[in-house]
Amino acid sequence: MNRYKAEHILTSSFYPLYMLIYFFLMFGISITSYVGFPIVICIVAIVFNLFIKTWHKQSFNIGKRMFVIWAVLNLASIGMYLFNGMPLSCYTYSLQYYFFPMLFFFIGSDETNINDGFYNTFLFASAFFFIVGLYLYFAMPPFYIAYQAEAWGNAWYTGSAGYNEDNIASVLRFSSFMSSSYVASALSISTIAISLGFLFRKSKIKHYFLYTLSLICIIGAILCQQRIAMACVVLVLVVFSIYGRKKGNNFIFGISLCCLFLFMSLIGLSFADDRLYVISEMITNRMDSMNFDEAMSGRTGQYIKAYNEILNYFVTGKGMGAGGHAAAMNGNIGVCDGEFIHLFFEFGFIGSLIFIPFIFITLKRGITNFNELCVETSIVVYLLLSGIGENVLSVSYLIGPIFWFCAGRIWNNNYLLRLHNEV
Repeated sequence: MNRYKAEHILTSSFYPLYMLIYFFLMFGISITSYVGFPIVICIVAIVFNLFIKTWHKQSFNIGKRMFVIWAVLNLASIGMYLFNGMPLSCYTYSLQYYFFPMLFFFIGSDETNINDGFYNTFLFASAFFFIVGLYLYFAMPPFYIAYQAEAWGNAWYTGSAGYNEDNIASVLRFSSFMSSSYVASALSISTIAISLGFLFRKSKIKHYFLYTLSLICIIGAILCQQRIAMACVVLVLVVFSIYGRKKGNNFIFGISLCCLFLFMSLIGLSFADDRLYVISEMITNRMDSMNFDEAMSGRTGQYIKAYNEILNYFVTGKGMGAGGHAAAMNGNIGVCDGEFIHLFFEFGFIGSLIFIPFIFITLKRGITNFNELCVETSIVVYLLLSGIGENVLSVSYLIGPIFWFCAGRIWNNNYLLRLHNEV
């Protein structure tokens, strides 16, 4: 096995390994030291070596260069900790949950790696996440109820809400073996986009698996009760139904109708089962609140509290980690429900001059080449929309990597050429 193949296997194993880590954590078993830390160290080393070898090459296009400038600014913002009065632990927290996922941009943009290995392992890891999760969510075994009650009770953001094994089932959204439904939301739409997109390219994965996984993830997107996922699952089905019709595939439209039938069946059967009734009540109540004003009403308080701080650090920002979850956990002002305001808080006007143009040209390139980059563009757009109401890129090991990998793929010239020849 040559070195390049070994590196590709290591980077592609990230999602399956971290799924196992979180799965075992549900039973109180931690394998992070034996599995998680080594794979993170390997990925950091691989990306560093890749950057050193490619930064000066012609293939290092404008998108890759702008991303490097953004990444350097992020790291250099540690200098703001000389003035912002924040503990350095906030910076190290963001290195782990925000900056490390950014490294997947380099993996996605690697011109020597244009196969679908990363996506393939992502799909199987996601299948494990949703299949196991749906069983846990509907069956509600005692160990799962105890695990979720403890996780919610210990969460810093729940305060004194008083969640326990007696009442957790009545408020629990679909989150599989995670404690938060945000991961389920991000994985559901990302998996649907990849599965449907793979129907139109050369893939080793059978179509029946892709259709089945799409259907499972559509159910997961609704059950997680995140408004953005519930809205975007409709949007992504419409987009790929139209895309499929142009490619002579009407089956995706059939899946959409099947989902509508399943949803109506759930509502109809809910009266025959207590668990189904609770779930249907939560979903219908969530759908009743599907408007922008109500979605943002609970978040504006954070923005108002952060307003003066944002003005104080308007030009440079407060520094990476100084204005998000880590800050809030340390008792300081932090924006935890709005990625764009959070990023402006931490990187200021200077950061905006880099991040906004980078996102704009990435979206432009993706939309221009949507026939080839339908998967990547759909995922990037969805997660950017999610960033309106949540810190989607800076709260989980399992959300940021797929976003940055797709952004990197959009700027991968050889990958684009490969798909142009296929589709």
